[in-house]
Amino acid sequence: MSLKKAGLLLCGGGVLVLLFFVLADRLGVGRNPAIFGHHQLIGASVGMVLMVLGFALVLSHEPRAG
Repeated sequence: MSLKKAGLLLCGGGVLVLLFFVLADRLGVGRNPAIFGHHQLIGASVGMVLMVLGFALVLSHEPRAG
C-alpha cells in the first residue's frame, strides 16, 4: 500500500471517529445530551489526531517520476 493511500485511509478513519464522537448524543450513544462529556472530548481529539496524521502522510507523498 502506498503512503498516499495509507494517508487517505487514516484521514478518512479519523474523520469517521471524529464525527462519531461529536455526534454521539444525536446518535443515541451518549449518556447526557445536555453536555459534551469527557469521553466525547477524548474521542474527538483522537479522531482529530488521526485525521491530521493522515493528511500529513498525503502531503508527504512524492509522486514517482516516469
